[in-house]
Order: sequence, then structure tokens, then C-alpha cells
Amino acid sequence: MDDVITETIEQDFREKVCSKISLREEGIYRYRVFTPFLSEDGDHFAIVLKREQSGWVLSDEGHTLMHLTYDENEKGSRRGARQQIINHALSLFHVKDRDGEIMLSIPDHQFGDALNSYIHVLMKITNRENCIKP
Repeated sequence: MDDVITETIEQDFREKVCSKISLREEGIYRYRVFTPFLSEDGDHFAIVLKREQSGWVLSDEGHTLMHLTYDENEKGSRRGARQQIINHALSLFHVKDRDGEIMLSIPDHQFGDALNSYIHVLMKITNRENCIKP
């Protein structure tokens, strides 16, 4: 991608989300998005900005839902209360689950707004307190 375009996207991310965001090129039309945001277990969210036939998307490339299954208490992470939370978060922010890959299409070059929504979805999905029954 052209450096000017990359700088423009990165600046939009910083203005709309957080000043501590950066992009690292990992191939043609593929960038790793580094943010200071962490899941509850202290891992950084896996976020990739990439261009697909349909346009630009943000993706976790399957990392978030896979990561949930690592926790012994989350063996049923795709069932019951956890699945309801995932479905609600996805629908609330118009994010798709493509065979375990959490992805958001970026409309009209609204990169910063899309990243803001995307991070909120990841936070809601990974929040363990959402699944604790009273």
C-alpha cells in the first residue's frame, strides 16, 4: 500500500481510538494492527487489517474464539451463555463470524470508526464476567 495511505489510516486509527496504535506491514495489502488493549488474561488482541475482494476488513483470523477454548473453564465457549454474548456483540456492532474468524468490513474508508467498534466487540467477547452466572 502507498505510504501516504498507510499514514492516513494509522492517523485515523489514532484520532478515533487511541494515540498508541501502529501498523506493521506483513505482505501485500496486509497489516498487523498493534493496540494497547488487552484481553482479561493480559494478551494483546490479534487484529489484522487486510484487503479482500469485498474491500478492507479487520480480522482476528480466528484468534479470539480459539483463545477462549484454551481456558479450561471455557470448554463450551461456543454454547450457552458465552454463545449468546458472542452473538449479541457481533450483531450490536455489525461484525461477522466467518467460520470462527471475527471480521468487520470497513465502510466508506471509516477506518478509525471501524477499529473502535471492532475493539469493543473483542472486549465484550473475551470478558469472562459476562459468562458468570449469579
